[in-house]
Amino acid sequence: MVRNTIGIPQVNFRDSYSQVKQASFPNLRRLFIEARSDDEEREVSRRAFYNAVLFFGSVAVFGLVAQRLNANR
Repeated sequence: MVRNTIGIPQVNFRDSYSQVKQASFPNLRRLFIEARSDDEEREVSRRAFYNAVLFFGSVAVFGLVAQRLNANR
């Protein structure tokens, strides 16, 4: 606790709120990782990577198609 110039204690509410917030909620990522085996975690990670690649690839394809369609006008 910090005291100001006249000796009154000052509480940093932002720090105390973040400590309460961290204490009341467990780390969800850690809970999900612990719930899966290493092989299951690898499979989920691989599937998420392929989905992300597919999404960005489809965005690129649609962008190129839209660009070509607008170039003909």
